[in-house]
Amino acid sequence: QDDRNYFFQDKDNSLYLYVNVGTTTSDVIVSGVTIYDYNGDEYLVISGSDVQKVKTGIYKINLTIDSATFPDAVLFTDKWTVIQNGKVKNIDQEFYLINSQNYFSFSLDNRLNFDDFYFTYSGIKSDENLKAGTVRRINVKVKTLYSQDNNLPLDLDYRVFTTQSDKYQIDIIPFTKVDRTSNGYEFMLDTTWMIPQDYYLELRINNGDQFATKAPINFTIVDNGLL
Repeated sequence: QDDRNYFFQDKDNSLYLYVNVGTTTSDVIVSGVTIYDYNGDEYLVISGSDVQKVKTGIYKINLTIDSATFPDAVLFTDKWTVIQNGKVKNIDQEFYLINSQNYFSFSLDNRLNFDDFYFTYSGIKSDENLKAGTVRRINVKVKTLYSQDNNLPLDLDYRVFTTQSDKYQIDIIPFTKVDRTSNGYEFMLDTTWMIPQDYYLELRINNGDQFATKAPINFTIVDNGLL
């Protein structure tokens, strides 16, 4: 859950580094991260031991910025120092401070209206035939209806299910968190263990103890490309 696009003051945020060689994620040694404020002054140095490896080629740090110390609507820089193939490299990234009042609320103003959101998939098509063993990166595109701005990160899950008769749904992949990266929302769909048959893919948007399901599509796993 990458907070780079939703870095609210006064709360713990996670910032990620993604390392790719070509189109493949690749491990490096992260020796440290230095945070610079909007004036370019050094704010914090994070040692390599405090950098968490999430999975292959993906690393994160946790960071809180106090609103009493810094204004909002300014850019900070996170400089990651990594060692790749014996060479030291610096990777500069940026994040934007958002006023904590947009996140913390003592009224009902921050409740989501589920009807304001529309979701579409890329990486898979409705009614698509997928050859057994296919692994797809599925991107979820979020559109806000009625030109309303959404300043809050969304909490999304996905599930894959099949049906038995007209009454029963059988979870193949129960509701699982959708990754929130600096480029949007995505997850990997691995069909290597799915038998040839029809499946359904469904999203769920969560807001505390409230939720709504969205954007169901169906697809078919086929054996050796044949129905």
